Amino acid sequence: MDVLKKLEAGNENRVEEVEGERESETEVTVATLNAEMLKNMSEMAKAEADAAGKNAAAMTKPVSVKETKREGKWRGREKERSDEEDGEGVSYTGSKT
Repeated sequence: MDVLKKLEAGNENRVEEVEGERESETEVTVATLNAEMLKNMSEMAKAEADAAGKNAAAMTKPVSVKETKREGKWRGREKERSDEEDGEGVSYTGSKT
């Protein structure tokens, strides 16, 4: 009977050791997966930021307007606008002086 009790006690100790090892392995696995997930999220955020930067840069590029059949009208309007921007010949009411 004594031998049986010793074997049961030894078995319980071994079970506790195995459970402790499993918990440690699980903790390491969870920590590794968490680190990998955070790394991937960081890479995704960087890629999204790069894409947003490219989109913003594309929106600020000057757009050229090709001259059409109304070439004279375009040039006339540009001249009027440049005069208005310079402040030459424009009163505060917006009419030309």
